[in-house]
Amino acid sequence: MPDVYLPSREAELNTWASTFNNHIVATPASFGLTVAQATAFTALFNTWQAFYLIANNPSTRTPSAIQSKNTFKDAMIDGPGGIRQLVNIIQAFPDLTNTQRVDLGITVPDASPTPVPPPANPPVLTVVSTLGRVVKLQLRDFTDSEKRGRPEGVAGATILMFVGEEPPIDPVQWIFVLNTTRTTVDINFPPSVAPGARVWMTAFWKNPREQAGPTSVPVSARIGDDLAMAA
Repeated sequence: MPDVYLPSREAELNTWASTFNNHIVATPASFGLTVAQATAFTALFNTWQAFYLIANNPSTRTPSAIQSKNTFKDAMIDGPGGIRQLVNIIQAFPDLTNTQRVDLGITVPDASPTPVPPPANPPVLTVVSTLGRVVKLQLRDFTDSEKRGRPEGVAGATILMFVGEEPPIDPVQWIFVLNTTRTTVDINFPPSVAPGARVWMTAFWKNPREQAGPTSVPVSARIGDDLAMAA
């Protein structure tokens, strides 16, 4: 995944890298770097910039020029002595200030991150299919049923089950099935659940701190017979 401080557009990346290079070359020790590290990065940057300009000039823009530009871009960002390696060193330097981070254009750590509250809404459960003992469930966002992923601030979900013709009123009667980070999940019911039994399922979202939200409206399915399915 690309780093958030790196511009996605190459024209902006060229400007960013030029600024980054100028700062670390001027005073490498103030960023926790050596002169050799700063000099090596200058070579990577100059090579990238030369091929970037060639590839963006209509008179020299050829497939091989574009390929070279991309190769040296990868080297400048991910190669030995490249941007990511140097930024990791710089971020770990104990004397680094946030002003220096801003000057370099790298991430400034959040001193007081905003806590993620427990989920406010339950998931919407849907039984997608039942095949023998396997029930495929889908979890959706309560506020946006068309959204495929988890809601914002949700790290995963817990799914519970109950065997019986009606869902239980007492929450203690629900049995833990699994935790999942997926929004589509297969539940394989054990042989102890008799063929033809009705199973009820419910779920709740959890935030990254494992704090639970409200429980969903239960949904049900009837367990099939493995032998009949095999036949």
